[in-house]
Amino acid sequence: MEYSIICAYTAQSNSSLTDSMRYVPHVVKYIEDGVKKEVILSAECPMDATDKVHARMRRKQKEGK
Repeated sequence: MEYSIICAYTAQSNSSLTDSMRYVPHVVKYIEDGVKKEVILSAECPMDATDKVHARMRRKQKEGK
């Protein structure tokens, strides 16, 4: 399985409510085996969201072996 991360960003605009939250929804777009995909997950920032997707993909690669 091959994958690459395209981008990550917050799923919603900042507001006074989201500014007070540690984790907010983020969108991560990536390509897995040539297919474009996206996932929404809770993260502190786009880099945290990207790290979480990398971890998922590494687990998936290990399970596939």
